[in-house]
Amino acid sequence: MEKALDISRWQDTLDADAARQAGITTILCRAVYGTGKDVRWDQFAPAVKAAGLRLGAYGFATWHYKSVNSGSTGAARAAMLAQTDALVALALDAGADSWVAVDQELEAGQSMGLDRAANTALLAESCERIRAAGLHPCVYCSAGWADARIDTAALEAPLWIAWYYSDPADPDFGGCTPLESLPGKWGDYLRGLGRQLCAWQFGRIGYGGQYGVGSANVDRDWICYQPGEEETPMKFEPVAGKQLRCTSAENPKCETFNSPDINDSLGVLELDETYAVTARGGTMQLAGMTGTWYKIIADGAEVFCLELPDGRCVVEDAPAAGTPAVDLTEVLAALARIEKNQSAQGKQLTALGEKITAAGAALAGEGAADG
Repeated sequence: MEKALDISRWQDTLDADAARQAGITTILCRAVYGTGKDVRWDQFAPAVKAAGLRLGAYGFATWHYKSVNSGSTGAARAAMLAQTDALVALALDAGADSWVAVDQELEAGQSMGLDRAANTALLAESCERIRAAGLHPCVYCSAGWADARIDTAALEAPLWIAWYYSDPADPDFGGCTPLESLPGKWGDYLRGLGRQLCAWQFGRIGYGGQYGVGSANVDRDWICYQPGEEETPMKFEPVAGKQLRCTSAENPKCETFNSPDINDSLGVLELDETYAVTARGGTMQLAGMTGTWYKIIADGAEVFCLELPDGRCVVEDAPAAGTPAVDLTEVLAALARIEKNQSAQGKQLTALGEKITAAGAALAGEGAADG
């Protein structure tokens, strides 16, 4: 997690060196409003680069406004293309090396002119246009907007989410509740996005002077990961002698996944069944818990499973190969039966030997009488 700011003309001035000294690694500057260049872009973007910080950019989109598109998807698309191209041109020219975001929200007096499916499709096209230019796209919006207005599973782009859990008394970075401990519905929502969440805007009130901007307030963000890091596959180390056991028949069940991604669900495991573990991967935060990814064998295939400390599934030692689990009392009882049988057989052999000896003596006596 890295500390970041996002700024626009509302900050008026920027001392990027002061921001860097205060621990900021990335500043995302507004490049355009619609297609018009932010009046501070030419001042802010070079200052960020000169201070050795990573530069991100965002464009405040208006193509989804009903006042812009009149409810027409075609008109919205034409405006989206123009606004995206304006953002791309400035971001490329300035050498943006962090996220380039499509900022989607509604200003006062505006209304939404697209349904969820059309909006998602145009956002995806905008992000692909940014990506095709060699930049790193994401979508900025509030948590409620993402939930209601975007099909996040179909978007195929990271999300930079604004959610101020303690507004208006926003904390600074040091007082911010960790993502894994955020309370309530929206805390669960943000964690549920998994790796699709690339950044979280947690505060907007105060702290401007502390971070070198010419306004009392400044937006503060956690960068969950930088562009390129999301493409690094999770590393898995081989595991031997372990098995995973499902312990819950009710929700939450122990789920399986096609990949180490909670958005890539495959199915659920059977209660009390055990599955061979082949490898151990990294961890992730979910619902306030730290989970560990494992590769397991289920139905003859290698799949992924997330072990969480709530006990819905556990990783444990597997029985030693070739050593079946048996009841020791049964083993002792079997040995006792064998010993008893051996004792009885010994008595029988003794009796038989005595009979043979007697018979031999009798035969010897008869032979002497005949002589």
